[in-house]
Amino acid sequence: MSKGRVVKAFVVAAAAASLLTCGMSGSASADGYGSPITWRSALGGWLWADQNGGSLNVISEPFQWYDSENSDGTWNEVDVYGHCLAAYGRNVVTENCNPTPNHTSANERWHEHFQGSGQGWNLISATTGYYLDETGSDTWGSVYAHDGNANNNNERWF
Repeated sequence: MSKGRVVKAFVVAAAAASLLTCGMSGSASADGYGSPITWRSALGGWLWADQNGGSLNVISEPFQWYDSENSDGTWNEVDVYGHCLAAYGRNVVTENCNPTPNHTSANERWHEHFQGSGQGWNLISATTGYYLDETGSDTWGSVYAHDGNANNNNERWF
């Protein structure tokens, strides 16, 4: 099953549950940014962002993101603080944005390429074509964008 179908099924189920419990419609997440998701690299680190925005890091425990699809087929990756994941050349940051679908800038949009069962996803910047990559280190700035290699563990996310 594709990620899009899983996300759509989740949204439908969440909306149905919301209707049953509240008696009215609601979004799939509390803040309306999209479906809850975590991103863990094939190296084992969880993608993490600081509450003030800026450079990213990987940590040893899950960190919540929200995933929503734009009408052009790209995706917004929004952290729990409402910042969007953005790429500027090889620099990847989180920044203030309008995180609702179709309102993000081109730098804040990502292609999600499914690599197959058990192989994860590649997150590819819509503007640069670079893949979200990580160094395997838990230091600030260890997440960046790099020329793509779908088989590189540093560039596969689950």
